[in-house]
Amino acid sequence: MRVLGRLAKLASQHAKPDGVVHVPAEKIHEFLDPLPCGALWGVGEQTEAALDRLGVRTVGDIVALPDGVLERAFGPGPAAHLLALAKGEDDRAVVPYEPAKQISAEQTFERDLPGQNSAGFNQAAPGSVPYETCDTMNKSWGFNLMDDAYKSPRELVHYLVRAAGRNANFLLNVGPMPSGELPPEALARLHDLGQWTDKYGESIYGTRGGPTSPGPWGVTTQKGSKVYIHILEDSGPSLALPKLEKPVRSAALLRDGSSVKFAENDFGLLLRLPARQPGEFDQVIVLELADGTHKGN
Repeated sequence: MRVLGRLAKLASQHAKPDGVVHVPAEKIHEFLDPLPCGALWGVGEQTEAALDRLGVRTVGDIVALPDGVLERAFGPGPAAHLLALAKGEDDRAVVPYEPAKQISAEQTFERDLPGQNSAGFNQAAPGSVPYETCDTMNKSWGFNLMDDAYKSPRELVHYLVRAAGRNANFLLNVGPMPSGELPPEALARLHDLGQWTDKYGESIYGTRGGPTSPGPWGVTTQKGSKVYIHILEDSGPSLALPKLEKPVRSAALLRDGSSVKFAENDFGLLLRLPARQPGEFDQVIVLELADGTHKGN
């Protein structure tokens, strides 16, 4: 009998969270058929919604579909994969659960930026150790043939920048195909990220979170005497920031070095923002800070 890897994992989830329940071969369908389609490995929200439109709501419904229905809906490869899982056929080995091992001292935020918990995975408040935020390029940690919900280049750039502005490393997961190669969609987005960092990398690499707290408009990063203002969302013709510890010597666009008008007073810093270029994900302004502090500080 074929090893029922997914079946054993489902059994452990439904009956014994810390172990595996043995299901006799003659009871495979009795166990699988009542489960919702979303219980199958690789069936996410989009696939489950597509199955629902076909009137398919349980694993047993998938098996009972007439020949050709799944193939017309999902294509030959995904259809065969989905039907095999619904029948309990899965060649992957069952890997016993082991607690996660921490190999360095950092606090990781899964699918969220430090201090946020929209995904429900990050209950602990940010601590004093270095931060890392991790997310997937689409919705799956491993390769999932049916997951085409890839994040756009703009979303990925914004995630990278917002992580850096919160003093965090960004770990981006990419699941390789069974051949060992990366999916074309992932390669295209990595290429786009590479092009962006070729131009704006100095505002990310080797920086720390900047002196100004993140806001709806964007974040700041800092390296040495330079502060990088990352304007991620359109903020109109100007941007007002709190007063910095040191006076601003100059302000310029990172993309071409052109000067940016600014004014400082006791209340803060006002930047006159140039027009954004089409497709500009992040308008980066470089502030060169003077030595010393403001007079009277």
